[in-house]
Amino acid sequence: MFPDQTIHQTGNLREINLGHWQGNSIKDLQLDEQYYCYLNTPHLFMNTTQESFGDVTNRMLAFHEYLVQLPYERIVVVSHGVAIACLITALHKQPYNQLWGYLLDGAACFSIEGNSEQIHKDIFVQ
Repeated sequence: MFPDQTIHQTGNLREINLGHWQGNSIKDLQLDEQYYCYLNTPHLFMNTTQESFGDVTNRMLAFHEYLVQLPYERIVVVSHGVAIACLITALHKQPYNQLWGYLLDGAACFSIEGNSEQIHKDIFVQ
């Protein structure tokens, strides 16, 4: 898709670290009250071994600020669902109770134009 372009990798774009939940099945996690809170009331979620939504948001915003300083007209960035939802929530200045409304479907794409005032969402074939 970008045959002559250099690909750079950064840990800032990684998915949220779910701590002791990593590797567990959804079926098992559904029995966990903390996981229920994570899914249903993210604004009330108190992380224990998991990365906080605030930490994810801060690293995604820091990466966004880095991108804004680059001299390129267009930049392609690939990341993960919760990380992207945290970024979009912050750019829209929304509280975390709005977080899951910004969760993109698999193989989705969004674009930010200008100084983040316009965010566009496109869904590709899954």
